[in-house]
Amino acid sequence: MDQHVLNKARSGLIKNSLIAWQKPVYQVLSLEPQAPDRTGSFMSLGDILAMGGEK
Repeated sequence: MDQHVLNKARSGLIKNSLIAWQKPVYQVLSLEPQAPDRTGSFMSLGDILAMGGEK
């Protein structure tokens, strides 16, 4: 990999908060957990509370 390609790849990773870099050290940053998918449906409070008791 030539230096130009490396610099461009590193810049993209830094811009997207995937790595931190301070020569000569790279640090891989943790990803934020994804929010659960929403179904778009409504639930009653009783159904939500009942789900809390399920294991």
